[in-house]
Amino acid sequence: MISFKTGASSEYINDFCRVFGDDEEFVCSVILCANEVFEIYEDNSFLGGLCVLDVSIKSGYSIKNGAYIYGAFICESARGRGLFKQLCEYVFEFYQNEFYDFALTIPASHDLFPLYERLGFKTAIEGCVSILGEACGVILPKEVTIIDFDDDFNLLYFLHIENDMLIKDFDLFKHTVADFEIKYIEFNGARGYALLKDDMIIYASGSFVEYKTSKKGLLLPFGEKICTEGALCDILFEI
Repeated sequence: MISFKTGASSEYINDFCRVFGDDEEFVCSVILCANEVFEIYEDNSFLGGLCVLDVSIKSGYSIKNGAYIYGAFICESARGRGLFKQLCEYVFEFYQNEFYDFALTIPASHDLFPLYERLGFKTAIEGCVSILGEACGVILPKEVTIIDFDDDFNLLYFLHIENDMLIKDFDLFKHTVADFEIKYIEFNGARGYALLKDDMIIYASGSFVEYKTSKKGLLLPFGEKICTEGALCDILFEI
């Protein structure tokens, strides 16, 4: 008999590490930031699971709240039985009942897109990632003015969601805001912010970054159609 449980078991953590090649410290930091972890069982045998993280999209003048599907897998021995579809449908119903507006996923590879499209993810999201790998660094225009941060986290969050592009990357799961030095940045009359570590800018508001990389995702609205031309917020300030 198929059943579902919430909460991250040792089986989920161990298999997450094995399937995605991450270490246990990283996986536990993701789970700590998660809204919930959902697992699927058959007769009390663990078959797989997924992690849900809170995200939001600025759509017009409103903020739409969503469930980001991350760390999703079915154990290899149980694949081909439609279990992933059952797990996702259970999660979708759960968050619809919690009045979430959409589900979102960013598949790890292009060949996974058809799988999620069969689950109802139809709306493509494409934007710029402004949290770059350590090898890339962040390049700002030379004319940017850097200003000391005044501890106004409400303003900082406002600046975060006002970026008109996708700005999600999970490297920040390894850190908290306290690990960085925060600075405001101004350019051409606009204000954003930057995070510095060891005197190096490792993150900057997307509209200020000259070097960006592309990342594609799929969105599944739970109700009315959602305008995706807005800011997709990451969970930096909820860690």
